[in-house]
Amino acid sequence: MSFDLAARDAEVSTKLMAVRMALKPNTALCLRGYDWFSWATAGASNVVLLTTNIGVAEVLITPHEAWVLTDPIEAQRLKDEELPSVFKLHVDPWMYPATRDIAVQEMSANAAILSDCPCNGERPLPSALLALKRHMSPAEIIRYRQVGRLASAAMREALSAAQPEWSEYQLAGAGAEALWARGLHPALTLAAGAQRLPVYRHPTATLPPARLNSAGWRCWYFVRADLGCMRI
Repeated sequence: MSFDLAARDAEVSTKLMAVRMALKPNTALCLRGYDWFSWATAGASNVVLLTTNIGVAEVLITPHEAWVLTDPIEAQRLKDEELPSVFKLHVDPWMYPATRDIAVQEMSANAAILSDCPCNGERPLPSALLALKRHMSPAEIIRYRQVGRLASAAMREALSAAQPEWSEYQLAGAGAEALWARGLHPALTLAAGAQRLPVYRHPTATLPPARLNSAGWRCWYFVRADLGCMRI
């Protein structure tokens, strides 16, 4: 699948128009979670630490402008590798969160702030905005299918290579390696050998002597998946 900058800009513009139609007067939207950030930016990622839902940048949408807010450590990389041209970039030091809060108020003209991760008096997202993300666009469906195909190929590779003498750690590692090799993030990895398979519904991988054997084994992966700039 090609990396089409013009298509991403068009997707973002369509989403910005829909968001602004859903916003009430004197309100603005701030999106911090990696899922909402990716949705608003047509596939960009604000993820650095994989174990948190909030990334290193956030999107601010006002009635007339769209910003990505981040710090000096991340700004150049996001500009070069992630962000569509529709967004303006605001940079402030990570160690002074109050500076970010002041900037948001200035850019939004002191409007009420709606957010997927509300704090400091912000309001949660209303149903009209939640509904926008639940309806997948044609471009999002294409990305979703692409991610599914890559994840499926990664699991086939790992399971085909698995050996009965492997530990569950080795099986989990093989699956994670296959996902990373395809640009996918393994957010959750569950692996079970024959002994633990019927006992635990969510079996996290273990060290030996819990090994795979001919009685059967299972590897279950849940993937917060991405491929380059194509994320959902």
